[in-house]
Order: sequence, then structure tokens, then C-alpha cells
Amino acid sequence: MVFSETRGLQMVKHLCAPEFVSVELQLLHKFYALSATSCLLKYLEFMENILFAPKSLKIEFQASINSMIIDVDTAKHVELLAPSIKAKSSASLFGILKKCATGCGTKLLRVNLFQPPTKESLIEDRLDAVSELINRPEVLSTIQSTLGRFADLDSLLSLCAIVPKSDSISTVEQRINQIIALKHTLELLPNLITSLNLEIHASLLQDILQVLEDEAYPLMLEQIQTVISKEAHIAKSSAAMKLQRCFAIRDGINGLLDVARKTYCDLVIEMEKLVKDFAQEQGLPIRVGFNATRGYHMQVQKNFLTQIKGRNFKIKQLPEEFINPKMCKSMITFTTEALIRADQQSQTALREISLMSNVIIQELICDLRGRIGALYKLTDAVSHLDLLASFADVSQHPGFARPRFCNIMCVKESQHPILSHMDMPGDIVSNDVLATPLEANFHVLTGPNMSGKSTYLKQIVLLQIMAQCGCFIPAADDPQPVFRLADSIFSRVSMSDSIESNSSTFAMEMKETAYILNSLGSTSIVIMDELGRGTSPDEGAALCWAISEAFAKTSAFTFLATHFSMMTKMQEISLGVLNHSFVTELNMQDHEGGLVHTHKLVRGHHELTTLANYGVHLATRLHFPPQAIDRAHAMIQVLQSNDKVATEVAEEDVMKMNYLRLFVTLKKLAQKEDMEMSDKLEVAKNLQRQFSSSQEDDDDANIDENDGY
Repeated sequence: MVFSETRGLQMVKHLCAPEFVSVELQLLHKFYALSATSCLLKYLEFMENILFAPKSLKIEFQASINSMIIDVDTAKHVELLAPSIKAKSSASLFGILKKCATGCGTKLLRVNLFQPPTKESLIEDRLDAVSELINRPEVLSTIQSTLGRFADLDSLLSLCAIVPKSDSISTVEQRINQIIALKHTLELLPNLITSLNLEIHASLLQDILQVLEDEAYPLMLEQIQTVISKEAHIAKSSAAMKLQRCFAIRDGINGLLDVARKTYCDLVIEMEKLVKDFAQEQGLPIRVGFNATRGYHMQVQKNFLTQIKGRNFKIKQLPEEFINPKMCKSMITFTTEALIRADQQSQTALREISLMSNVIIQELICDLRGRIGALYKLTDAVSHLDLLASFADVSQHPGFARPRFCNIMCVKESQHPILSHMDMPGDIVSNDVLATPLEANFHVLTGPNMSGKSTYLKQIVLLQIMAQCGCFIPAADDPQPVFRLADSIFSRVSMSDSIESNSSTFAMEMKETAYILNSLGSTSIVIMDELGRGTSPDEGAALCWAISEAFAKTSAFTFLATHFSMMTKMQEISLGVLNHSFVTELNMQDHEGGLVHTHKLVRGHHELTTLANYGVHLATRLHFPPQAIDRAHAMIQVLQSNDKVATEVAEEDVMKMNYLRLFVTLKKLAQKEDMEMSDKLEVAKNLQRQFSSSQEDDDDANIDENDGY
């Protein structure tokens, strides 16, 4: 049986490297984890043809603790890992922060963006390291340049961990390339150690330095250098890398290998002489070329042939001796019968060299496998160092500030991190963010379309993620930005249906909202861009109000962008609700009714008296037919007159509102710690008299929450 807890534990014991055997205690009684491990390893064996060597894997048990939860839809909405429009664009948070020089560092960045840590000590250690790298630009530059020369450490781990079922020429060549890359990487470690030894005080950087100074790495390099030539190095072109593989093994280790390499060199010399003689015979500047597809062949510049043959020269005009001619940019490539025979002989010699080299390298890998635990530690250290260097590279730009953490969120003059890195016309508008657990945990954002509500919601989420990852944020540094550690982030922004689940737009909206309410944590952040827009206006407004009240009663920080003007009334009857609006003005110099979006967020709800019916103004700018615009204005007047009649307040509603206001006022009064009890009693008596008088005269029923204090 493949899905088996017992089988999974046996595989873990068989494959786990000695340095990580403590994971066996963590996996005891983890039925699903062990069973899934058994299935995964069997899948790799039978479907992907991958086998792992015994005691060669680093196995960890990672539970969803000490990390923020971000669902896939939220990551997509806020453009966390990929932009919403151009798939290959860098206009995402991942694209902005991706300054990593290594593949393992880039992978760690993706993991941290999707699951930012919630452990404050870890975040502060990262911020300390980033601050030190910013203050030591020469150290940062050296680290980045050195890491840029590193090979892919993940593939180097597979060199020692994976045992292929059969060897082909491609796998043999790949193995030789990887052993050369491992040698090259180990030779670069002293440069990193020297950089980090320059009076670095950050604890995280010191921990990385301690890993890099492990004695296992010089011993591994010494083992490799007894087999691999000191001159062997990583080359970019396929021809250069072919030569590196051919002469990777030191001379004198295998006599037959030395003979095979001598034969190959003679064949190459013979081909060069053959091409030289052919060039003299044809009277053309022909030279030898090589690539992985065609092997050895001949090359001649197209411009030279056009000068001789004329501008209308075509490949078909070449003599019959030119076999398989092809046009490659500015070169014409071809071959001859003699060169084909010589190339086949050289390929045979290369295969023999690779197979004999593979036997020697396999023995070397078996010796290195005993220290594979050190390679795993090296990969972790390099990836974390690369991540910190990437954060420091971004954070050193002007306008970035170091965050700190407590139980509130207070960020002054913050900017959207993606917009701040894009070439946008004009200056990016900065806005403040303020949220507290009791007095300001639910925020209602209003404003016309295109005023900046959606961008502001995304900005809050992205700034929170950057801060918890350990990166500086684009905001004012005085006062220092403050964040509350969030355990999860949720969003409700899309207006799409789901054919797969047979759900309409409104059904999807309600499902997502119910999921958020049922999954809220004590320190969650929720952004909602329009709520209740998938049904009728009256029903949508009622649902929006009820759902907002439910969110306002939690300790989560919630930000709602809405066009329902009635939502601004919640501030009067609910503790912790604050109104905000984006200032938009009418361009008085524009006779077509243009709008000026300042994108500036201000406190309170501002009636758009000068911008009444701003939606119609926008439609006018989009060149709607004049008859449709006039008809829209007429219908708005009818609807507004009907709305005034329908919204007359009943006496019973006034009484309920007074009771709610009295409750909120008394609650605030009880929470004030800077007032004496006698003063509180006096204010309470005044409130009692005011409330009694409001019952007698409904027209004057208005309890001021701030009366008396």
C-alpha cells in the first residue's frame, strides 16, 4: 500500500541525512504527512524516474505556524507575485523586490512574500541585517557581485542526492558540469567570508558567517581538487563547456582517459587543418565553428560572399562541395564530407572521454555524499544572505523607512510600493494609514471612481507584507512607521462569477465574505472593494451595512471602499468606525465637466456638493451621446426626489438611534482613564438629562458624543 504512515516513516529514516534525524520525532503520529511523503517518493520513482541516495535528503516538518496566511485570490488581487495585466512585466511586489543573484534566493523571496513571518524577533533580526548592509554599501556590493557568480545550489544538491536509474550521455555531461560548478562555488566562499568579517554586528549575518566558516567546505574542495583540474571552470558557451568537460579530470588518474583525450586533440587539429586547406582551395575566409546541434562545421561571413557574388547572392549558388548550407544571421554555415567524418570521430572520442570521466566522478560523489548536510546548510545560508542583500538593495533608495511593531498601525506619507518604482507621470501621492484595535479598526473609504480607493487598499496590504518580510517600506521615517503583526490577510475585491461552482457574481461575493468572517484571526487585515454590488441597490446596501457591523465588532483591521453613502453613518453609532474620503474636484476651467483627482485621502465624509453626479461627469468625458446624458440627469432628479420621500425617519428609528448613541458615549466615557470618577458621574447625569429631554422633543433628539468631556 503506497498511502501508508508506516511506509512513509521507513522512507524518512532511509533517506534523511544524519544532521536532520531529529525530524523523525516531529513526524511521529503525523499520519497524513507521512502517508503523503510515501506517495510523493513513489511518484518520483515510478513516474519521474528519480531515485534518492540513502542518507542524502534534508527533511523538515514545517507547520503553518509563525507565518501569515494569504490566500491565492488575495495574492492575485494585490499583484503580489505577478501583475494583473502584463504577465512578463515586473510590475508586482515580487518583481520590485527581486534583486536576488541566486536561484535559491529568488525561491526564498517567493516563499516569504506568500507566507511572511509573524515572529517579531526574526523580523527584527532581518531589519537589523538590512540596516547594516545599507550602512555598509561596500559590503553589500561585494556580497551581490560574489553571489552573482555562484552556481545553482539546488542543482548541486541533486548531484549528491539523486541516483539516476540509468546513465545517458546527457546525464553524464550534466553530472560533470555540476561537479565543476560545485568546485567553482566552494572556491568563492572565502570572498563571502572576507566580506562578512569586516566588523559585521547583525546577529543574522553573524549566523550566516558561522555557517560559511564550517570546516567541511575546505575539506570538500580539497577532495574535489584531487580529482578535478584546478583550471576547470564554468563557461557560458557550449563549445567552451565541452572543452571544460573533456579536460575536467586531472592528468595521470586514468591512463586510458589520457589516451582518449590525446586522440580527441589530434582530431581537432586535423579538422582545423582540413578547414584551412578548404579555405585556401575556395579562396574564402572560412573558419571552424561548433555548436551543440551541428557539431563541428564551417562558417563564412555573408557580407564577403555578397561582395564577390553580388547583392542577389543566394545559398543555392554555392558549389556542391558545400553540404547543408544554412543562413544564421550574418554567417553562412555549411560542412563537407571530410569534415563530417572527422566530426563523427571526434564525437565518438568525446563520448568515450565522458563515460570514463563519469566513473571517476561517481566515486568522488560517493565520497562527498557523507558531507551533504553541510551543502544543505550552505544553501540555506546563501539563500538567506541573498534575500537580505535584495531587501537592502531596495531599501537603500530615498524615501524608504524602517518599520517597527506594536499593537497599532500608523504609517505617515506612505506610497504604493509598485507605483513608487514605476516611471509614472507626475509625483506619486502619499497617504497616511492609521488603525487601532478599539478606536479605529473599521474604515469606510468613499470617493468617485478613479479617485484611488482600490490602489489605497492594495497599498495597505503590500506595505504590511513588506514590513513583515523584513524590508523597509516607502513612507516617512519621522515618525517611524508602526505595524501590528498580522496573522492573515483577506480580500474581497473581484466582481466575477464562477461557472465551475455554478455561482453567480452575488453568490461568489457572499461565499467569499462568509469565508473571511469564519476565518478571521485576532490580528487579521481585511480589504473589501465594494460590497453588495451584485444585487439590487437596496438589498446590497442593507447587506453591506450588516456585514460591516459584523467586521466592526472584531479586532481585525478592516478597510471598506464603497459608493453607498449610507455607510458613512456607521461612524455615528459604532465604536471603532472611521470615515475617509478621497478629495476630487470639478475642473471649473473645463466646460465639459472634467474631474480633477487629487488621490489624497482625508479624514471624514465630504459631501460632493460641487461634484454631484460625478458618474455622469465621467460619462460625459467618455463621449456618450448628448441625448443619453440629458436623460440621465432627468432620471437622477426623479430618483433623488423619490429617495427623499422614502428616507423620512420614523419616530421609532429616532429613539433607536438615540439609544445607540447613548451606549457608545457611555462606553467611551467608561474607557477614559484620565478622568476622575466624580467627573464621570457628572457627565453621566448630564447625558441622562439630555436623553430624557430628547424623548419629549424628537426634533431636538441629538446627543453629542463629546458633550461634557
